[in-house]
Amino acid sequence: MKKLAVLVLSSALTCLASAQTLSNYQFIVTSQGPTTYFKLDSSLQSSVDPSVVLTPYAFQVGGFAADIFRNPNLSYFFSGQSDYLLNNTTNLINGGGTTNTTSTAAGSIAFLFRTLDPGQNTGQRFLFSAGNVTANGNALSLFLENTNVANGDPNSLKLRFGNTTTTILQASNIVPNTWYYFALTYLESRVPNKAIWYVGRAGASLSSGTTTNSAEAVAGDGVSGLVIGNNEGLNNSFRNPGSGQIDEFAIWNRELTLTEINTQFGN
Repeated sequence: MKKLAVLVLSSALTCLASAQTLSNYQFIVTSQGPTTYFKLDSSLQSSVDPSVVLTPYAFQVGGFAADIFRNPNLSYFFSGQSDYLLNNTTNLINGGGTTNTTSTAAGSIAFLFRTLDPGQNTGQRFLFSAGNVTANGNALSLFLENTNVANGDPNSLKLRFGNTTTTILQASNIVPNTWYYFALTYLESRVPNKAIWYVGRAGASLSSGTTTNSAEAVAGDGVSGLVIGNNEGLNNSFRNPGSGQIDEFAIWNRELTLTEINTQFGN
């Protein structure tokens, strides 16, 4: 009987600690004033504006799962090829649209993601997209590359921004079934390094770098809306091998500072 009491108490303390840790992270993000924040805590509404809601695929295979802090049903997973979370009623990304050399738009995106199972990506696997054609100069997407060596760096994590694609994490440095933090900040008037990216495994160090863009490149096409967990074609979801997970997806219409990024990652 005493052993049972100890086990129950231990479990209760673990749940309490997880809830407190999640609360700490969400407090930090909220205090930084995002324009949209999808906590994905058993809800697809934005905590900033509940009228902004993500729409899932009608035949969605994925759904809510445990988050990085082991709280049940407080993140979202993708298992079907066409699984997605979509918002195309409101332009959530500041700037973007038609390429130009006069835009001064700025913004930031930050979220957590859990990597796929061990194995090769037979197709590109998208974590999010708001434009995916670099030839148009207005791409904005994050994806795992496929096995085609002609694309460069097979199975790596790549960022498309404006007119370029940048490898931000080599396949050899991606740990399967592990939570990572990702953030992106950008200023469309800053040439050539318009975007700054950050990526790091939970409990490890945070890496960062910049994109190299043409003067007219912008952040997203301003037409496709925001697709989380897939691309605009809705046929390359963040799954296979296994199911990918995404959580705490926040968007700002300003650049976060390095201190703000580090505070998020530290929590």
